[in-house]
Amino acid sequence: MELVSVCLPVFNGSKFLSTALESIRKQTYKNFLWIVVNDAGEKSSVNTEVSNAKSNGVDTMVIHRAYSSGMEAASNAGVRSSSSEYVIIHDDDDSWEENFLELTV
Repeated sequence: MELVSVCLPVFNGSKFLSTALESIRKQTYKNFLWIVVNDAGEKSSVNTEVSNAKSNGVDTMVIHRAYSSGMEAASNAGVRSSSSEYVIIHDDDDSWEENFLELTV
């Protein structure tokens, strides 16, 4: 089980999703699960990025919500799906230093 879950809410395959993936992929700390919560937006671009993450060794889960209820509710859905000890929200336009999770954990 991963010690950390990184929840990322997204709507309509944000143009920043690939940048967020790159930031997460480069983390020096690797015991995490990336939970992408698609808030009832278009699925194909989200699925593409999740597939890219998995092929780059990032443990990833995707949740496609049927109804949009906003970023906060989407974040909460990701948090509820986690069984990790720690949870952090990573907005789709965020970028982290490579050692962010390592220093934070």
